[in-house]
Amino acid sequence: MQRRLPRRRDARAITVEVMNMIDLRNMTSRENSPRARIIVVGDGRVGLRFCQKMVELDLHHEYELIVFSEERLPAYDRHALAAYGQHRNDEQLLLAPTSWYAEHGITLHLSDRILKIDRGERQILSSRGEALTYDRLVLATGSYSYVPSIVGNEQQGIHLFRSIKDMERIIADREHCRSVAVIGGGLFGLEAAKAVFDLGLKTHIIESAPWLMQHQLDETGAACLREFIEAQGVEVHLNKTTTDIRGNGTRVTGLGFQDETGVDVDMVVFAAGIRPRDELGRICQLDIHSDGGIVVNNQLQTSDPHIYAIGKAAWHPDLMCGLVSPGCQMADVLAANLTGTPTDFTGIEQAVNRNIMGVNIACFGDEIFSGSDFESVTWRDPGRGIYRKLYINPQGTRILGGILVGDTSDYDRLLSLMKTEQTLTCSVEELLKNEASTSETSTTLAPPSPKLTRKVV
Repeated sequence: MQRRLPRRRDARAITVEVMNMIDLRNMTSRENSPRARIIVVGDGRVGLRFCQKMVELDLHHEYELIVFSEERLPAYDRHALAAYGQHRNDEQLLLAPTSWYAEHGITLHLSDRILKIDRGERQILSSRGEALTYDRLVLATGSYSYVPSIVGNEQQGIHLFRSIKDMERIIADREHCRSVAVIGGGLFGLEAAKAVFDLGLKTHIIESAPWLMQHQLDETGAACLREFIEAQGVEVHLNKTTTDIRGNGTRVTGLGFQDETGVDVDMVVFAAGIRPRDELGRICQLDIHSDGGIVVNNQLQTSDPHIYAIGKAAWHPDLMCGLVSPGCQMADVLAANLTGTPTDFTGIEQAVNRNIMGVNIACFGDEIFSGSDFESVTWRDPGRGIYRKLYINPQGTRILGGILVGDTSDYDRLLSLMKTEQTLTCSVEELLKNEASTSETSTTLAPPSPKLTRKVV
């Protein structure tokens, strides 16, 4: 029997089913609660961050918090999914246990998806029949995996990589496979590659761009990363656009590329990008951006003043979809506003600091993502697989951003220098080489001849 990719059911159709099972006597109204009620839809990292900030800032307990999640677990670290295949322990993924919510008076509904928002009545309807009214509604529904329209994607052996359920399906399918192609060479693509590689599968990374992590690294930094990845036995295929998924009638047997080449595999994992989970906003007719995402203002309000959107589900002109740090900043801003400290969300911290396939990678600063007048200085230490690039102002007195591959030990210091706009008290070259870190390792590693270059952009 052929297996299709998982698809979300039509929320309108499910709503009809659920309406038949609701006991109207159990409906809860705002008038029955002495505190204003906030319902949070989504319990990922951003939804949890909002709850944590509300616990911290709502000193007079003015709000009742109710959280709905369609997942079976409370908030967990999606970036730790790669290791789940090794330990299979839910607890190691959690960002907060269920006990944390109870201890702070937060009602948590797991495996319960919100199907409908009635803006006139300020009421939500869930898949388990909960019908609750709200004073404020926070949409933190995140994003979903983008699956390109490719011939053959209805066969067995095709998976997504976004949730613990996706990872469980991949683990269950492992016994039928020897090799796998991960479509996507960005952050999630490389994390997916790490996950399947650790399951003992021959792994291929397929990327349509000229280099890996194109949105975070420059070409030289990506080349360093690729060298390390391939040294582990993973094959990287760049400038490859997948045109078809080959099969034997039931199961995947390989991929075909636009240049008429291909690769033989018996599993395909899509991790080629994400799209905002904005379907609830569409259903209740909030303003949606043409590129997707629920439109919000600087206070994170949607077109309905009682509904807010934060994280990857939202669209804001200063938001880059795909990074979690701006979503956490949005959560902080919204919690501050709701607890009496007027705050605008106008600027975001573009920063990534991860271990990718065993390599420490960090990048930070708007210059990497948007570009402006600056100079860049680079340094390479090939013997230790280190590449570092700093963006500085034309006077060479301030750090504007950076790319770090292999050595990220001073990431916090460099990020602080950028955020506080401090005037440098040491030379740029000293920061570039991270000489304190180098001196610590020089007794065990003979330093090769590093390369220092300077470029004005």
